[in-house]
Formats: sequence, structure tokens, C-alpha cells
Amino acid sequence: MKNAILLEAFVLLFASLWAFYEHIHTATTSSILWTLQFPLQTLAFGAFSIIFHPQTLTRERDTEDSGWMAGVLLPPLALISRQIVEGTSDIVFLAYAHCSLYIGLCILLNRLGRSNGLFRICISLLFLLNDITAFLPFIAWKIFSKVLAFGLGILRRSITLGEGILIAQGFTFFLIDFLLLVSARISNSFLLLRAVNTRDNVARMSEVALFGGLLIAWCLSPLSKQQIRDRPPSISKCIGRICMAIVGVLCLCRVLLSTWNPFQWLVSFLHSFRLIVLFFWILSLILCLPLFQWIAVKIRQIIARKLFHGLVVVMFFPVALMDTQMLCLSYSIAITLFILTECVRVVSIQKLGATQITAFMSIFVDHREAGSIVLTHTYLLLGCALPLWLSYDPMDSKNVQFVLPPHAGILALGIGDAMGAVIGSLYGRPRACIGFKSVEGTLAVFLSISLASIFILRLYAVPSIRQVREVFDRYDTFSFSVQILRVLLASGLTSVFEATSSQIDNLTLPLLLFTLLNLASTS
Repeated sequence: MKNAILLEAFVLLFASLWAFYEHIHTATTSSILWTLQFPLQTLAFGAFSIIFHPQTLTRERDTEDSGWMAGVLLPPLALISRQIVEGTSDIVFLAYAHCSLYIGLCILLNRLGRSNGLFRICISLLFLLNDITAFLPFIAWKIFSKVLAFGLGILRRSITLGEGILIAQGFTFFLIDFLLLVSARISNSFLLLRAVNTRDNVARMSEVALFGGLLIAWCLSPLSKQQIRDRPPSISKCIGRICMAIVGVLCLCRVLLSTWNPFQWLVSFLHSFRLIVLFFWILSLILCLPLFQWIAVKIRQIIARKLFHGLVVVMFFPVALMDTQMLCLSYSIAITLFILTECVRVVSIQKLGATQITAFMSIFVDHREAGSIVLTHTYLLLGCALPLWLSYDPMDSKNVQFVLPPHAGILALGIGDAMGAVIGSLYGRPRACIGFKSVEGTLAVFLSISLASIFILRLYAVPSIRQVREVFDRYDTFSFSVQILRVLLASGLTSVFEATSSQIDNLTLPLLLFTLLNLASTS
């Protein structure tokens, strides 16, 4: 197992060094990104040097690999690689990258046993080089600490420390971003608020949907079985909270979208093509869910779980090529519905089908969902959505050089992880040197991601089917070959990480592949 942990750490360290290399050799990269490189490399080498430092938490999932290095490195790597590939400094993502590095360095100091204020002040000096993040890292650290403690408590035995760090950072940045988005509608006095205020209504509605779902889930949390055992809740208070949450969401819609009725906005958003897509999705779910439940009892569980990964490719990949706005919003609404569905199951609301939901999900749950809350289905959607959200730009043209990063979630989970699990379980033999995963499965991950990436590159390079031969003749074969080699390197590193990491792939693989494909896309 130690060999697997070492290989996992090596992949993360290599990604960090690759980001440094591309930063040096990319002429268009903003000079302000240099304020991020020293903290990033310090965090990467510091984390690598103590990967076997023992630290166990009674509330995390039982595993030898806590995954904390992946938890502290993947968020800043994803944010920084996005800045490098675009060659510009997005002030919002730059601020979040500073916050993520500050959080990671604070965690590193805690693991080293240095938790006093002097060391935190020294870390803070690294980020005062840029006034836009002078205070935001402190605020982010405070929010992160509270969220992590709460998450490890409510997701007891369901996550590792690394997964908890990833989730807590994501929730922290979402909360900060949402507060900035609301504040920007009130005042544009600061540069950061003006940058946030430029987002379109799709991004605003996506955040409102997620915030509303999380708010209602928090209102229902006192009704969970664990909370009932500790302290009987007041039903009237919970109903009052939910009513207040709904009113709050409507007020947010008024502020962010200039309407009291979000459904009216959705109706105006759904033109004919989007209605066809929506009908296709609903029909796919109606046909596939009962079929998957019937098939799952006849095949291995690991293969049964990957049926949903295949469904993700069928449902989302065509839309990702044609309408990213529709997909961005749909991811948010779907994740919100999944969160509310899990609330129905945990709270046991029988009138909404809690028993049927539990019976359906129990077929696909493995040992990693040992806790009372099951989020693997939400993680799958979240993993597909994150690369698209991080790359989202409604005004961006389809430049063949930068088309792969938004598809990193579908490539990593819908194609790579699914193929690795199927081939590995059917034809592979577990090898202890790579975390008891099979070499055959690892090769399947590598080949499937590589071939799918090449297919997408060629697909975006072709404006129409009639111009296939003309485009292939004009395309710079040498530059395309170099990019293919970079994509192969990214796919190889991702497959090694998948084989060696014991973290939930739905959370870690998309962020890693997104980072590596960003770096592979630089010129």
C-alpha cells in the first residue's frame, strides 16, 4: 500500500512541477501568477515530504490512505492551471487560488505540529503581494475550518480526510462566490465585485439552484435519524425553516435574475432544441433506471455501478458539444435534486418514496458508503460538472487547442473510470504494487481517455462533415502530434493516479485530469 501512496503523491508532485514549467515557458502568462508559484511548490514538496506522517481521525472512512495530499493540492492546481492555459489573470479565480493555497499551507503546518499564530502570519505574507486577496484567505480559512468539522461529523465514516478537504474547499468557495455575487448586485465599489457581476444569468441561476438545495437540506437535517437519537427535533420549526428558505430563494432570484418567479425564467430559457434535449434526458432515465436495477442483480456490483457512468456519456456528451449553457444549468439543477432525494431517504419521508429510494440505491452502494449518508451518485454528477463550471465562458469560441478541459469530467468518469473498472474486473489480476488494482484496468483507463480525447480534438477541428478532408489537409500535423503526446502524458498520469488512489474517483479524477489537460493545451 505504501508503494501506491508514493505513486499517488508522485503524480500530484509531477503535476505541480508541470504547472511551474508551463508557467515559465508560456509567454502570455500574466506576471501576477508568480505570486502563486512559490506557495504552490512549497505546499507540493512539503506535502510530499510527509506523506507517511501518521494522522487518523475517528470520523473518517477506514482506509490506510487518508488522501490529504490530494485534498490540499488538487483545488489550487485546477485553479492555477486554468489561469496558465488562458494566459490571463481572472481576478476571481486568482483570489480563490490564493485562498486555496493558504488553506493548504495551514493544513500542512497543522500536520507538522506547528499551529501557532506566528507561522500563520508568515504564510499570510506570501499573499499580501496582491491587495485583492489581502483578507479573503483569512475569511476562507475560517469558513473552511467550520465546514470541514461539520462535514466530518455529518458524513461520519463516509469520507476520508482528503475527500473532506476537497468537499469543504468546494463548499467554502461556493459560499464565498455566492455572497460576492449577491453583493455585486448591491454595490460595485470593488474590482472583485465588478468581475463577479459580469456573469450571465445561467451562472447566476445555477448558483441559486445549488444554494436553495443546500439550504433546504440544512433545514431538514434536524429530522435525520442520528439527530433524532441525540435530540428530538421540533417538526414545526423544521417546516418554518423550509418556508423561510423558499422565501429566501425567491428573494435571491429577484436580486440576481430580476424576477420573483424562477420557473418563468426557466421557461424562457428552454427553446425548442433544449426542450428536445430535456425530453431525451427524461426518456433515458425512465428507460434506463428500471433496466439498470434489473441488470445489477445479475452482474458484479463494480460493473453495475459503472452503468451510470455510461449513461452520463450518452446523456451529457452530445449536449456538451452543442450547448454548454444548457448543460451547466442542468448539472446544478440535477445535483440539487439529488441532494434533496438523499434528504428524503435519510429523513425517511415515506410519502415521497424513501423506502423505494433506499431499496434502489442499496444495490449499487459499496463499502466506501459505510455511513448513513450516500453521496456517490451526487459525486458522479459533481465530478462531471466541475471541469465545465471551471471552464465556463458563454462568449468563448470553440478553439481546438482548448476544447479538452471542459470535457475532463466525462472523459475521466464516464469513459476512463468505467472502462478501467469493467476491463479490470473481467480480465485483470490485482497487483499490490499499484494499490491492488489491475494492470489491465489501468491500461484500459489510459487507452480509453487517450482515444476519446483524440476523437474530441478531431471533432472540434472539423466545422462540417463535408469539410473533413480539407480540414485534415490544412491542419498543422506537427503541432497536432505534439499536443497528442501531451494528452497521452495527461492520460497516463491520470490512469496511474486512478490505480493508486483509494479516494472516491468521482471527486479526484476530474480535477486531476482537468489540471493535466489544461497544462497539455498550453503552447
